Formats: sequence, C-alpha cells, structure tokens
Amino acid sequence: AEGGSNEGPAQDLEPSEGDPLSATANHNLPGAGINKFALAEFLASGGVEFTGSDREYGFVRGQQLSKEQPYFEVTIVVDREDGIGIGLCGNKVMSGAMPGWPAYPSIGYHSDDGGLFQGRNYGMPFGPPCHAGDRMGCGVLFSAGGVAETVVFTKNRELIGWVPLPASGMLFPVVASAAPAVANLDLKAELPSFPPACWVKTGTAEAIAFSNLALAVASAKDGDIVTANGGVHAFNKGLAVTRSITICGVEGKELAAEPELRGGEDFVIDSKGIKVRLKGLSIKSFGGDKSAGWEELGGAGGVCARQGSITIESCKISSQNGTGVVSTLLCQLHASHTNVGPCGRHGIVFFAQGKG
Repeated sequence: AEGGSNEGPAQDLEPSEGDPLSATANHNLPGAGINKFALAEFLASGGVEFTGSDREYGFVRGQQLSKEQPYFEVTIVVDREDGIGIGLCGNKVMSGAMPGWPAYPSIGYHSDDGGLFQGRNYGMPFGPPCHAGDRMGCGVLFSAGGVAETVVFTKNRELIGWVPLPASGMLFPVVASAAPAVANLDLKAELPSFPPACWVKTGTAEAIAFSNLALAVASAKDGDIVTANGGVHAFNKGLAVTRSITICGVEGKELAAEPELRGGEDFVIDSKGIKVRLKGLSIKSFGGDKSAGWEELGGAGGVCARQGSITIESCKISSQNGTGVVSTLLCQLHASHTNVGPCGRHGIVFFAQGKG
C-alpha cells in the first residue's frame, strides 16, 4: 500500500504488562510487551480487528525479537483492498501509517501488492500479494555472537527473500491496517528452516555462509567467489562492489532458483583497477543514482560501472526508472548472453572514456 496522509504523532512505546493479548494463549502470544493504538481491537478469539476507516491505520507492536525468539507470523482472516502490513520498527511507532512508510523508522512487507517498504511512500516489488487465509511471516537472522544482521519475510512459511537489517534497534514486530481487516497474530512462531543467503569462497578453503549479500560482498577479498542462493536479495539503495570478485548464482537449475538482486538504486562497481564478474543473476533497480550529472538518464540504473573492469555473463538487468547499464570513466565493459531491459530511459549508455 502506498503512503497516505493520515499520520498521527509518533508514540515512544515501552512494554506493558497485563495486556488483553496475554489471555489469547491459543495463539502463543506473550503476556507482556504488547502495545496497540486505539484503532486495533483484540477479539475474544485471539485475533485483532483493525477498526480505522479508510487510511486510519491502527497497529499492534510486539516485544523485541531476539536470538531465542526471532520470528513472528500474521494470518489474514479478513482482507482489505489496501492490505495489511507487517514488519519491524524501533521504539517509536506512528499512528496512521503502515510499516516501512517514512513516518517512522521501520521496514514493512504489504499484503496488497507484495511490496517492500523502507522509508518511502512507495514500495519495491518484492514478494507475492497475500489474501485471506495466507500467513505472512517476518524474522531476524542473528550471527553466532548474537548480532542482528538480516530481515527475512515469508508467505505461508516459504522464504521470499533477505534484506539487510536497516538499523540495530529495529527489532520490534509491528502489524498495521484499517477496517475491515482482521488478523491472527503468533508472536512466538517458530522460524522456518531455509538455506543461507549466500557463501564466500576463497581459493580451496571451505565456503563461509552469510545471512545477506551485502555482508558477503563487504567481507569478500580480491579473487573470492560470492555465490547467491535463489530468492530475492533486496537492498534499500544499492550494492557497492569495491574488490575484484565474482558474484554468481548457484550452478545448476536443480539446486536453486535464479537469484534476484533488487535495489532502490543502482549496483555500483566503483574502484579503479578492479575486475568484477557477474554471472547468472537477475538485477533489478527501481530508483537510480541521479548524482554526477546523470539526471537525464533517470538515474544510473541497474549496473553502474564507474571504474575498473566488469564482465556480465548470462544476466538479466533492468531499471524501472533509469538506465539499465552505465559504463563510465575508464571502465571496460564486457557482456555476453545478457538481456538488458525493460528500462525507464535507456538500455546501455557509455560516458567519457567507457569502453565496451
């Protein structure tokens, strides 16, 4: 659901004891740490009815997720045209707003269009829509040392994709909607089992698993191979690559679906002298970097190769509002068996001393 204008004052919430949710043991809800706005009413059945009209969104916020309890689910009982939003927030919650809108720091997955929202009034295409009877899930993946790293979303306990955690304190479950939506909450749901987002392999050493692609790329050294698992790897902006690495999908269709890299801006190859190889990926940009005089392109686009050398093999690249591939400065671009498009402005553009 796109952002509206019925936003109320931010509420800095603290966990509360004795909430009516504590009586709904059939949904495995905790007895404390639940907060709600006036436009969300608890039902005797254990569900939550959102009573606000039009875009007067009520919300329920649960207690902070942890390594011991990293996941929650919402089952849609009664749907609404503008959807139900689930996600994560910090201490502050804004009445009249869905998770992920710019009203307060949060991230949200919305049922009406399957969009992922991170601080914008519009969402990035992310997952499938959800309807009455569907279970929407949201969780946090923690490192072995207990550091929160990655947000995951599910539909009917099937993984949709991975998103880097926007902020360290953004760990509170939040659900929001308006009339006539009704949903059942399970704030103690068990996290489904699924494979790592990606691996980094150095030479003959054993590959190391990572919970999101941004962490893997940041940790990779020159010559490493970063393998992305099938599913959606989403980024609020883009993915900056500054070392000579290969980023590829899992070899063999029987092993995994095609990895889909989706960013609000472009994927940048931005370091002089590096050599980057992209293979077997679907890269989709929905914004575009409008800096460096590229406003006429609608933003840089899906892949922006400013310096170095980039080889693109068997990929699909598109940019909703900008240009698919931009090669600029002293960059050398090599592409084979790659589809570019659809794009909002251009397919491939060479600037300055770009070669391809």
